[in-house]
Amino acid sequence: MTQASSGATRQQIDKNQAVALCKQALEGNRLGDAYKLLDALMQNGVLQLDLARDFFKRSLTVGDDATPATMLARFIELAPNNLGVHQLAMNFYEATAQWNKIPFHLDRCKALGHWTDYQVLLSAIVEERTLNSEKALAILDKAFPPELQPNVWRIRADAWNALRDDDSLLGPLQAYLAGFEGDHRLVAHSWKAVAAAYDRKKDFANAEKTLKLANAMQYRLEGVPVQRNALRMMIEGFKKRFTREWVDGWTPSVPHDQAPVFLIGFPRSGTTLLEQVLDSHPDIVAIEEKQTVSPCFRSANLVCESMAAVAGKPPEGASWLQLMQRRLNYLARFSEKQLRELQALYFRQVAKYIDLKPGQTLIDKMPLNSAYVGFIARMFPNARFIVALRHPADCVLSGHMQSFQMNDAMSNFLVLDDGASFYRHVMKLLWQYEEVLGLKDRMHYIRYEDLIGDLEGTVTPLLEFLGLDWDAGMANYAEHAKGRGSLATPSYQAVGKGLYTASRYRWHNYADYLRPVLPHLQEAAERYGYSLEMPEQGADTASQ
Repeated sequence: MTQASSGATRQQIDKNQAVALCKQALEGNRLGDAYKLLDALMQNGVLQLDLARDFFKRSLTVGDDATPATMLARFIELAPNNLGVHQLAMNFYEATAQWNKIPFHLDRCKALGHWTDYQVLLSAIVEERTLNSEKALAILDKAFPPELQPNVWRIRADAWNALRDDDSLLGPLQAYLAGFEGDHRLVAHSWKAVAAAYDRKKDFANAEKTLKLANAMQYRLEGVPVQRNALRMMIEGFKKRFTREWVDGWTPSVPHDQAPVFLIGFPRSGTTLLEQVLDSHPDIVAIEEKQTVSPCFRSANLVCESMAAVAGKPPEGASWLQLMQRRLNYLARFSEKQLRELQALYFRQVAKYIDLKPGQTLIDKMPLNSAYVGFIARMFPNARFIVALRHPADCVLSGHMQSFQMNDAMSNFLVLDDGASFYRHVMKLLWQYEEVLGLKDRMHYIRYEDLIGDLEGTVTPLLEFLGLDWDAGMANYAEHAKGRGSLATPSYQAVGKGLYTASRYRWHNYADYLRPVLPHLQEAAERYGYSLEMPEQGADTASQ
């Protein structure tokens, strides 16, 4: 064997070993190790797209879309004419709702002579998600016959729903869905578009019936029982840990010169609308539902686990709640250095999504960061919070009517009582944080009903809370939202249409359906000045 061939063989063995190690790292969810190995393979000209696809999927599961984006950019730079790279890019941008980035890769696929049904469907989805519903329907009508394809009908359902084409929703769509056998996630999604059409036609009995059918189907497919719901368990742990006595024992906290403002609230409370309005201000930069806090909490949790391990083994037979309390207890002992490291980690996460300049006000919008307010206050003791409010019954009903990408949080909305009790638990934890941490002066509450009734009059006091003045461009927030390219939340259709009042006090139309769960909502309704009584016939509900 010559020296040259020996070197080539050795190089090949190294690549094979790196691939094997990468597979092991992915199987063990050691994503940092997997990234390093994929990067090393890339530097040697080896694009392991199948492993990268698995890495992307696992990264998104833990809320990290920035690391895959960095790797994807390098793939594209190294292999701009590789069809697999463009397919990987389209999969990634679809999963992360970055619709405005997909057309480039669709064009590259077509130029490379590869144009499949998937690409046609994706081009229609892109048009629908960027508020061009007529174009989406034209693509589907040209390419696909009306066959039993839930993915095609789901796009039609969304497009017709955006166009308020109730005749199509209650005609051909409903006929197709009624003939579909078995359960399918996209069929459940489409049934909710049918329910929306019934709602607009004020046929609330059929809307309710259709919602029950859709949510029951989705629960059978993806539901998480409340007893095993990880988010509910974490909320219970936070309630037990964050007491006045425990907080008083914290080591000194560390303020930050550019502490963020966190836009929180229960899902479906108007956070997307408010975030779009605020992002229209020239001195504000907003992040829409990116995982910035949860990576910091995971990092802090690992530190707490290490500190607990040094202290000794946990009691034998300890419950999950006892183990969580044991870990969280060490958060109170963090040093100034550890707290600074958490702050730095947070801003590294932010930098993956936006270029935050000195003097800009950062608005970090993630509704269910409501559960993390205690941790946020430990990390940023001078952080401020905007709390979006909406009538509790409307929040719960809207969640029940909406299609979500399923996770432990959104699973609560598939059963009406689960959604209402989830609301109660989230809000009670928020009130506990406000009292125990003394956050009253650092929280600004804003009601959705006021926002859609008087945009400038409602937002101006909020801007004063932020130390800013009203800007005329904020009134054109809908155009600003379209210019951002895409929205990742289920509210994308509504925000693009501007202010409307059709969903205000919608719960009145479903009062009998909601009545059994209203006790869960009573305390919040009283606290925020909402009524759970039905208005008299013909009364103005705007003040309810």
